[in-house]
Amino acid sequence: MSIEHKREENACAKCKKLNTEVGPITHYTDPHDGYEGLLCSECIKRREKPYTEICPKCKKLAYKHGGMSFYGESPENFEDMCVECVMKKEEKESKRKARKLRIKNFVKDHWNVWLIATIGILSLIIALLSLIIAQSKP
Repeated sequence: MSIEHKREENACAKCKKLNTEVGPITHYTDPHDGYEGLLCSECIKRREKPYTEICPKCKKLAYKHGGMSFYGESPENFEDMCVECVMKKEEKESKRKARKLRIKNFVKDHWNVWLIATIGILSLIIALLSLIIAQSKP
């Protein structure tokens, strides 16, 4: 017999495996999207996984906050968190980058102030050193 002609009670509706291969097959109704069908325990776990995952950052159910997502530059640095936490983290990073750029631009835009301040400090050091040398000579 081919897979298409198997009786429904003996095969999983998702993976089409027999109950002898995957264990007991149960009638499953998904409370989230209303799906109904005969599924094995592995397929039920796969269907329910997105609804049972908890975000490690905010400790809330991830599907209520947009589902799970990855955050990071390279695969080694990926962090698993809900979409809401990813958006918050990206917002913080963009603010931090803007602040760094603003400080960097302040230094570049006000170079004359930094030059005058440096010359003033150097002149004070030279004046103090000349006073110390003058007092040490009898």
